[in-house]
Amino acid sequence: MKVTTEELDTRELLIKVELDKEQLERAMRKAAKEISKQVVIPGFRKGKAPYRLVIARVGENVVFDYAVDILADELYPKLLDDLGLEPSAPGTIEEAQKDPPVLVFKVPLMPEVNLGDYRDIRITPEEIEVTDEEVESVLRRIQWDNAVWKSVDRPARYGDMVVVDWELDIEGEKHSETERSIYLGTDSALLPGLNDELVGLAPGDEKEFTLRYWEDAESRFAGKKVKVHVKVHEVKEAELPELNDEFARSLGDFESLEDLKEQIRREIEEAKRSSADERYKDMALDALVDSAEVKIPPVFIEEEKAYLLEEMEKHYLQEKGIDLEQLRKFDPEEYEIVMDMVERKAFENVRRNLVLAEFARQEGIEVSDEEVDELLEKVIKQAGSERERKAIIMSKDLRSYVWGALLFRKVADKIASIARGEAETAESELQEAPEGKAPTEGEDTAAEDKGTGPSEPGEGASSESEGPGQADGP
Repeated sequence: MKVTTEELDTRELLIKVELDKEQLERAMRKAAKEISKQVVIPGFRKGKAPYRLVIARVGENVVFDYAVDILADELYPKLLDDLGLEPSAPGTIEEAQKDPPVLVFKVPLMPEVNLGDYRDIRITPEEIEVTDEEVESVLRRIQWDNAVWKSVDRPARYGDMVVVDWELDIEGEKHSETERSIYLGTDSALLPGLNDELVGLAPGDEKEFTLRYWEDAESRFAGKKVKVHVKVHEVKEAELPELNDEFARSLGDFESLEDLKEQIRREIEEAKRSSADERYKDMALDALVDSAEVKIPPVFIEEEKAYLLEEMEKHYLQEKGIDLEQLRKFDPEEYEIVMDMVERKAFENVRRNLVLAEFARQEGIEVSDEEVDELLEKVIKQAGSERERKAIIMSKDLRSYVWGALLFRKVADKIASIARGEAETAESELQEAPEGKAPTEGEDTAAEDKGTGPSEPGEGASSESEGPGQADGP
């Protein structure tokens, strides 16, 4: 028996085994005996039929295929042991021929990840700036939030609030609501063009009109015509508080309006800094992944692809009521787009995960059971009901998810520290410190993981709206 190997670019190894004819003959006879236990051959008890009659009954190719399986079971484990291989997934029989007798196995190897000179990654952090306009915008929002709405006996204008009873008919599906308050901003968050129809109506007025639901809405109503009937009960006008020191003091521990503005500025800056920090980590992670060289066995991509297709099918069943096979029949163009997207996404996901795992290994980043328990305890405390708490405690998948999230957070913090040049600075300080003395508290120890990872943007720093918020549509 002769064995030769060939490594492919796909991190798979071909093992070619040239068999002795006697090996194949023995396997063929053993296969025929096993087949004769399952096939009825007239004149013989099961398992007792002669070799030539089994061949005549089922065909030489069937016996050969069975013999190949027998040989694979015998040879494959020994080949792996002799070659010192640790496959990343089960191997396959790539080729089998009778004359000369040859078997070729394909073995998926472990992925190969070369991170390159990732410690040379440098990214300049973006500068954080808060403008006076942003502060004034938030201040106006606070002013509107503290407005007093007073009834007026006149037609509604932009900036007013109207209280209406309304009925909606969306292609036969009807919805109604009484005493619905609607703010008449320049744009409507409820229905396109709604505010334009309500402006000019006075208390007691009724009106019917037809609009069209948002075309790009993720809703079964998207793009549909909506017949609307409204009856106006009340028109309200906003009486805004004066922006002065007294107003500031009414909101909390502020001595003056300038104190309030400074607090707003700090909150906006904190929110911007938090968002910028997350963007910086994303850029650092992308730089790490982009600079790495990765060889991935196809089986890894196929497993991820199967998972993504399962999730995609759930999406289509939920949104459109069809599965992917139906999509292929009814809309082959969209089906191909979905398949291409899944193919690319599967490769990107696997590549990214392998790179981050190798980075964590090289940097010695780990997540302890205590860290997982601590975060799970916080989640359990925030659970609304006893049933939810028990579900969290019993969920193995959640524990695995928490472990992965904590590891990702540590990896993101570490590569961001490297990209800022902080890791090298801290290591230099450790090397320069007297023997047995680490940097004291307050010195830069950026080689250690700083912070607790991705933080939520600060509250109270929105500058997008100057008037009251809007409710969702039907």
